[in-house]
Order: sequence, then structure tokens, then C-alpha cells
Amino acid sequence: MKAYVEMGIGDEALVLFSAFHRSGLRPDFISIRTILMGFGKKTVFERELEQVRAYATKLFACDDDSDVIVWNKTLSSYLQAGKAWEAIDCFRDMIKSRVPCDSLTFIVTLSVISSLNHLELGKQIHGAAVRFGWDQFVSVGNSIINMYVKAGSVYYARRMFGQMKEVDLISWNTVISGCAQSGLEECSLRLFVNLLRSGLLPDQFTFASVLRACSSLEESYCLGRQVHTCALKSGIFLDSFVSTALIDVYSRSGKMEEAELLFHNQDGFDLASWNAMMHGHMVSDNYREALRLFGLMHENGEKADQITLANAAKAAGCLVRLQQGKQIHAVVIKEWFDLDLFVVS
Repeated sequence: MKAYVEMGIGDEALVLFSAFHRSGLRPDFISIRTILMGFGKKTVFERELEQVRAYATKLFACDDDSDVIVWNKTLSSYLQAGKAWEAIDCFRDMIKSRVPCDSLTFIVTLSVISSLNHLELGKQIHGAAVRFGWDQFVSVGNSIINMYVKAGSVYYARRMFGQMKEVDLISWNTVISGCAQSGLEECSLRLFVNLLRSGLLPDQFTFASVLRACSSLEESYCLGRQVHTCALKSGIFLDSFVSTALIDVYSRSGKMEEAELLFHNQDGFDLASWNAMMHGHMVSDNYREALRLFGLMHENGEKADQITLANAAKAAGCLVRLQQGKQIHAVVIKEWFDLDLFVVS
């Protein structure tokens, strides 16, 4: 089995393990670890891999000397297979078996909770991390902040951030982004200022999150310009995320010349930047330009989404362009977006 895993043919190792198990022999920790270490993604032998996970959990629960590395790999295997509740049960069995958890145990388990957006369960895992003394490790603290953000509780995310003795850029980015996404734009900007004062250098993700916050405020243009200047002074490369966020800020403020300059100076166009430009022209009542962009987007082979088609349909309707409206409707039907209420409305 080890040879198969090392050769990258984990499926063969799974088949061999299944035969080994059917023979009546009892796999040990080494056998199970070998199999689990060979898989980070889903496999065509998902049923066989599930047998390994189930057997591992059963074996560990009865053994005081079970290996935290194998427990963690079992947790990770459940997470990667999308089996969140099985992973939670595995974590609970691990606690009952009094296996000494490590930082990875909590990082993986908190990732599982994040996928469920389950606040109360997240609080329980947070409490366990505090009991075992792992909550003050930066990587675990960041996972706790992210879990609270995903669960929609920025209050607890900010509280956890404030309780951490040591933070890094990931900590700042997660809480700044969480505030921006939750409608706490001014809080997001204050955190950004505090980040600059802390001496840490922001990255592209920081600027994209802060610009998202700026776009929802009345003084969005002035704030956006300041953040744009700060990004340039920091030597940050304006990747597609930052450029799109800037385009959104400028276009929402009616500064289409600046938005177009950014749009055309990008290394490449993505769907978000096309949508931001189209929306900007819609806000400025420039429906002809919005439709022209829709045509260019189609010519460039960019696939439209619900937002694109909704804007294009509205632009055609405002210009009373029946033929273009029919063409857009045809695209909607082709992509099945006619089932989306956002597009229909």
C-alpha cells in the first residue's frame, strides 16, 4: 500500500486495503495512516475511502495510543470529501478518547464549521480551543475569526481579534473583509487605518476589501482616491481584484473616465470588471455604452452571468431595442438564467 501511495496511484492502494480488510486481518495505525495520507481529493473509490474513515474512527475510539496525526488526516479527509457532520463526529470522538489535540486539529475543525455557517457549534469549538490553550496561536485565532465571519457574526469576530495577543496580516484582512461584507463600512476603514499604524504592510486582499467598503459610502469617490493613492505608494500591484474594486468605486461615483482608464489598463479582463463597468454606465444612464460593452464582452468570449444579463436586458429595455432584447433573452434561455428571479425581474 505504501508503494502505491508513493507512486501516486492511491486508488490501487484503496483496493488493496479493501481486500486486506475483507480477509479478516485487522489494519493498524500505520496501514490507515498510509491510506489517508495518499488522498487529498475525492476519488472514484469514494465508498472504499469512506470505509477507511469509518474504520479509523472506530479503531481510534478504542485505543488510548491513537495518533493525533492520523486523527487529523481523518478530519481533513472528511472535510475534503464534503462530509462536514462526519468530521464533527470524528472531532467529538477524538475529544472523548482524550487524544491530545494540536493546532491543526482546530484549524481543520473550524474550517468544517465555516463550511456549515453554524454559529452555536462554532462557539463550542472556540470554547474547546480555549480549554486546550490553542486559541492564542495565530493560525487557530485566524480560523476562529474566519469561522465567525462566515457564520455572520462580525461582533464575535471583532471580539476574538481584540483578544488575540499576536495578530498577522491574515487576522487583519479577515476582520476588515468581514466588516465590509456585513455593512460595517466605517468600522472596516477604521481597522484599515489601525493596520497602517501597526507597521504591517497591506496586500491586494486588504485593498480590495477596503475599496468594497468605500463603494457603499456617500464619500466613496474621495475615500476611494485616497485608498488608490495609498496602494500605489505601497507599491502594491493592482491585480484584477483591486482594479475591479477601484472600477466599482469610480463608476458608482459617476467618474467613468477614471473607471475606463483603469479598465483598459488592466493586464486582462475578468467578468467582475466587465460587470462593474456595465453597472457604472447604467448608473450614469449611458445605456448605449452598457450595451456596447455587452457586445464587446461577447466578442471576447467572456461568459455572462446573471448580473451581466440583468444589466444588458435593462439597458435594452430603456432604449426600447426590441431586437437586442430578444438576443439577450436567447442568451438567458441558453444559459438557463431564465430560472433566476434576479434576471427575470
